[in-house]
Amino acid sequence: MNKEIVLPYGDKKIYIKLPEGNLSWVVTPKEAVHIENEAEEIRRAIRSPIGTSPLPELVKQKGKNVVLLVDDNTRNTPQKRILPILLEELNKAGVNDNNITALIALGTHRAMENWEIRERFGNEIVNRIRFVNHDWQNIENLVKIKSSEVPYPVCVNHLYYEANISIGIGNIIPHMYTGWSGGSKIVQPGVCGEETTGETHLRAGENVYNIIGNLDNIVRKQMNVIARASELTMIVNTVLNKRGEIVKVVAGDFELAHKEGVKFAWVHSFCGYLYRV
Repeated sequence: MNKEIVLPYGDKKIYIKLPEGNLSWVVTPKEAVHIENEAEEIRRAIRSPIGTSPLPELVKQKGKNVVLLVDDNTRNTPQKRILPILLEELNKAGVNDNNITALIALGTHRAMENWEIRERFGNEIVNRIRFVNHDWQNIENLVKIKSSEVPYPVCVNHLYYEANISIGIGNIIPHMYTGWSGGSKIVQPGVCGEETTGETHLRAGENVYNIIGNLDNIVRKQMNVIARASELTMIVNTVLNKRGEIVKVVAGDFELAHKEGVKFAWVHSFCGYLYRV
């Protein structure tokens, strides 16, 4: 028997029919109620971080060299809605725009073109701060760090590693390789080298049927270790509904805040919509 699947494709939808025997699972968000004032929700989360000090205190403690880890145009994080508010909060904390770099966490994706960067992040933001594609193939661009808990080489982008403050900006949805997107995923594979990324993908492939929707898995644990060892300062993560509207924003420690975001996403956006076929 065939099953009809609806695939989002840019601004369109594609309808396909596949034999049920060829499907492992279907994941789709709910029609969750969105936040009426998205800007206030983003600002609230940033000003009340989970498990970390507020931005003004972090700046005083750590310094004013800030790197924002932002995902590329293969993801649906509402970067245009988050970045203006985050920059405003950083400015209020004493960080000037010329001390802020947005590092595009490509993983092993291709570099984004200039027009794509402007389309994704908006001309206003691109004109204010520097944007850099993560060059995962250039060894000279990477820093090797040690971790006794990860049984393979760990290399991360030097701009990220050398920053006083690093903030990962992403979105939380079920993910077949990491359980859920968001959190430490912006570091690994986001700004790691090819070998490091390859190792975690291999481990994910061996456990793929047990990982999706499960935060307690070996891949996520190793990603968290890498993010902690490389000192990711904090995250800002969204939860979206089916229409791409914000239903929740979490900010703070990349493990504690992420867990809160996943709990919310499971109940309000994905419960009953992640299932084996």
